Amino acid sequence: MTRLQNLHGFLKVVMIFAFLIIISTTQYYFDIQKKTRPRVPPTTIPAEIIKMADLGLHSATSSLMWMYAVQQAADYPKELPRLIQNVNELDPRFSYPYAFGALILPAFGLNKQAIELAVRGINDADPDWRIPYYLATTYHIFLKDRKNAT
Repeated sequence: MTRLQNLHGFLKVVMIFAFLIIISTTQYYFDIQKKTRPRVPPTTIPAEIIKMADLGLHSATSSLMWMYAVQQAADYPKELPRLIQNVNELDPRFSYPYAFGALILPAFGLNKQAIELAVRGINDADPDWRIPYYLATTYHIFLKDRKNAT
């Protein structure tokens, strides 16, 4: 009986190692093919069309579009201003995208878009200290414009 139990335990260990080898091999080939697959740029449905279909839940839809924009930011940073603009057309008072854009866009060389976004956020969004602060840091750090930074 103990010999049968030892054989059963050995078979379990062999099966676990076999599954680990299969999983790692499959992941390896998936990663190799991932590099050759074409990348599709993010699709942006205009805010006017979204407003017609969201049943008046503009704020909730704006939050969903914001999550989509953040997910696309790493792969397509040049598309981020357009995605943020779409988010804020759905809900102009949603302040976090303005602050995020004012902070992140200058790092990608999009200073002009960051300034426009921050100014629009100061005028339209709920009061948020981050928007003017990040605007000032953009002027100070990236543009070396101390006068506008103050």
